[in-house]
Amino acid sequence: MLDVSKNKWVDSISKSSFDGASGHVGFDETGTRFAVSERHIFRNGKFTTLEKSAVKNQQVTVGVILPLTGQYSVIGETVKNGMEMSLKALPAGEQKSIKLIFEDDKYTTKDALSAYQKLTSLDHADIIVSISSPTVEITKPEVNKAGQLMFILGDELSHNTDRVFELMPQGAGLFTSLATEAAKHYKSISIIYASDNNLFKTNSDLFKAAAPSSLKVDLVSVQGNSDIRTEVSQVAASGNEAYAIFVPLETGVKILNEMKKYPASKPHLLCDANLALTVSQYISAVGADTFEGCVATVMSETKTPEFVKAYKSAYSSDPQFGSDFGYDAIQIIGRLISAGGKDSWVDTLNDHFTYSGYSGSVSFDMTGTRAAYTDTQIFKGGTFVRLEE
Repeated sequence: MLDVSKNKWVDSISKSSFDGASGHVGFDETGTRFAVSERHIFRNGKFTTLEKSAVKNQQVTVGVILPLTGQYSVIGETVKNGMEMSLKALPAGEQKSIKLIFEDDKYTTKDALSAYQKLTSLDHADIIVSISSPTVEITKPEVNKAGQLMFILGDELSHNTDRVFELMPQGAGLFTSLATEAAKHYKSISIIYASDNNLFKTNSDLFKAAAPSSLKVDLVSVQGNSDIRTEVSQVAASGNEAYAIFVPLETGVKILNEMKKYPASKPHLLCDANLALTVSQYISAVGADTFEGCVATVMSETKTPEFVKAYKSAYSSDPQFGSDFGYDAIQIIGRLISAGGKDSWVDTLNDHFTYSGYSGSVSFDMTGTRAAYTDTQIFKGGTFVRLEE
């Protein structure tokens, strides 16, 4: 009831509001009742209300697991820079909604699992971002079980309909295209691969399966504790025209140094994308001459001139591989926060999601995989340059 005299009813109503049987009642200056709306999402055959935090003032913790020390630290640092730069570029509201926490996995399975457990149990991360294949494989089952969302800037060994999305284009094509390219230059090749690492083993299998019949492929396995000398002498004596190393950096350095002992029979080196990414570290250990004339298939350049300029301005250095993927990861997370609550994120990404970012157009297939585009390069004069047909 209005506890005022009749001549004040109109003024009182225009300033009052109350919660009634029909919901909240309030009027604007024209006597129109305010509408109270809710956001719904269609899931499992029916519409359900998105939680209130989905629409406004959502707080999201993003746990980022990167190789900040060790053989791939250069990549880890540049991805970290890209993500921090991206966060600053978001609208103020989205910036406040996102908390970034970085952990170092040193590119090892043991440290990856420790980092994930800390981010999940102590920091209560809603989203996990990772670049290292060891991290992806050890944490992916836990991410799906916990109902988290995961963006990866590296390769999955298996692709399923789950809560894991690849921001870096799928890299399997790098090794199938490398096999095709190798057949243009050689008739036989030895692949020295790390059999105790699932990623390198998978890459060697992909290469052999894709090799044309004109290219003879011999697989030679090594492990972290291998003597190396036996395997290298086997490759040098094989008579094969070329060899490639699908191994971690430390093992690769050992192999390349050992191969220098066979100058007369040494086959030509074919470079894979992992070696091309870390070539500066290889050069420090074995010299640039080792790679002269080495052909490699790599991801097509994705970084836009605008991103390169912005990155240089922020960090006074050139962005390295992965920095643009890191940038786009945060931009996409910002859009997910604006679009809805945590329960809707996976559906949003699966529902023909597209985003035009610094790493190019981003969209995912039903397994969360992004398509890759490759270029062929050759090492000349201390750097990789595009190989012209």
